[in-house]
Amino acid sequence: MQQDKPSTYTGAIDSRSAAGGTSESNDSDEQLEDTERALRFVGSIRWQEARTTPGDEHEYSLPDWATDQAERAWFVQLIAEHGYCATFEANGPALSFASGTWWTYLELGSHRYWCSKVWTAPEDQRPMLNRAPIQPSPQLTIWEDDR
Repeated sequence: MQQDKPSTYTGAIDSRSAAGGTSESNDSDEQLEDTERALRFVGSIRWQEARTTPGDEHEYSLPDWATDQAERAWFVQLIAEHGYCATFEANGPALSFASGTWWTYLELGSHRYWCSKVWTAPEDQRPMLNRAPIQPSPQLTIWEDDR
């Protein structure tokens, strides 16, 4: 079961709201700045194709691959605070053990992003970033019968 979700990132981390609030204009400016900042970040880090998951194609980025760890931490927080929760349904056998698990996803640009544990790392390890292309929704055709 999937919860309602925005088609793309529409939130903003508003550090100023605790200090007296912001206007709608400032909110939309901040949303645009956050979106641009996030797109710059994901464009600046190394992504590796996950070759061991046929049918569930995606890319991952290990924690140490980001040169700016503060920006990486901000992006992880952005996913946690502004993402949507949905279950993962495996398309291939490699990840079938994970079907039905809940993840927090953030759709940004042409990709869906989420964090996961580095499977071989200790429990307190920083999360790994993942992304997959956003799949287009199937088109519905409505037929009118004029008979």
